[in-house]
This record gives sequence, structure tokens and C-alpha cells, in this order.
Amino acid sequence: MAECLAVHALNTALIVAAAGRGLRLGGADLPALVAAALLHDVGMCALPRHAWMREGPLKASERAALLRHSQIAIEAFDGCLRWDTYLRLAVLQHHERIDGSASAPSR
Repeated sequence: MAECLAVHALNTALIVAAAGRGLRLGGADLPALVAAALLHDVGMCALPRHAWMREGPLKASERAALLRHSQIAIEAFDGCLRWDTYLRLAVLQHHERIDGSASAPSR
């Protein structure tokens, strides 16, 4: 269960680290980008495994739960993690599209 999320987080972190180096990010920007990649889907751990490992279409209730994973992460970490605004926004808004729309609520 958590293994595939961990592999996804590590793969995402490696990709964004390479992209960040290519963009010549400096200072705290590159570590913040990598941290966001590692944490972006951590809210999925609070959902039932069948909601995100299922083959085939999701039930409406499963889809609604799945779309809340970013908010779940924010709610879990806000009380115990001192993170900067950009890291918090990256986790919260990682499904946002370039036009500002999102597949999940991000505010």
C-alpha cells in the first residue's frame, strides 16, 4: 500500500530535482521543491487502499474522498509541521492546472 506511494514520491522528487537543477534553482528553492515532491500525495495514506489502487472506475464517494487527499495532508501537517507558505501551497495545489482550474478543491 504505502510502498507504491513512497516509490511515486521518490520518483517525483528525482524528476523535480533534475528539473530544478536544470533551471538553476538556488538557495532554499531546490530543497523546498524536492520536499514538496516528497509530500505532495501524503494525504493518500489516510484513504482506504481500494480508493486509490482500484482498477476500473471509482464510485462517486471514492472519487470525492480521493480528491480530498491534498486537503487531508494540509490538515494533518498544519498542526505539527512548521513549513513555509510555498511548500504548503505546492502540496495543496499540486493538481491545479495552468488555467487555475483544479481536479480537487485547493483553497
